[in-house]
Amino acid sequence: MIKIVAQDNQLAFAKIDTITWFVSFCTNYLSAEKICNIYLLGSRASGHSSKGGGVRENSDHDFYVVLIDNCSEELHTGGSEWSTFYSKMNAERLAKNIGAIDAFVIRATAFQQSARDPNSAAAKALNGVLIASY
Repeated sequence: MIKIVAQDNQLAFAKIDTITWFVSFCTNYLSAEKICNIYLLGSRASGHSSKGGGVRENSDHDFYVVLIDNCSEELHTGGSEWSTFYSKMNAERLAKNIGAIDAFVIRATAFQQSARDPNSAAAKALNGVLIASY
């Protein structure tokens, strides 16, 4: 079952409709049983642009989706099933007039291993905002 765990003050730079839509899309497309956590990272989490300054109105939302280990390896970012997920997500997002989204998908063990490198996207996710926990 989905559980939004982020507090409103943690989402000050995010668009709530984008967050709600993305979590719902992931839950429906991937099924809640496959998802461990969804994180928001980047400028929408921190309030700071990588180029300096604050969040631009058209800044995308960067999400990191952590899946259970026994999911298909092809669901991770770059895999064939991820490509299908990403294409469907973008088509539905555009049809509903939701702003730009980047979505990284990784299995839990790989996420934990990657997070050991403080410069990795996984480490940045852990320093971002935990949006949903399943």
